[in-house]
Amino acid sequence: MPKDTLPVTVRIDKEQYLEFVDEGWETAEHYTYKRSDTVVNLSSDQLTGESYSTVTETLTVGGENLVSKVREYASYKIEAGRPVIETIQTYTLVGDTMPKPE
Repeated sequence: MPKDTLPVTVRIDKEQYLEFVDEGWETAEHYTYKRSDTVVNLSSDQLTGESYSTVTETLTVGGENLVSKVREYASYKIEAGRPVIETIQTYTLVGDTMPKPE
């Protein structure tokens, strides 16, 4: 998403998000996903929690790699005995988006 100033905030609903995902996969040649630096904190009553992690996605389109590296923050609660995500926020890690050699 080209933009001259940072940060950029985008709000879309679930249906719009799923449409964008479907459209993007039609042109994808290769895709990798990596989650690292994950931390999960549970409340003392274990009914709520938070997680933090770094997500790196690489999508190849037209022979070029598009890399997205974000820090993800999520909050959870227990509903009917199952964990439910309440919120997810991501912050792009600008300047650190190229994959490192493994």
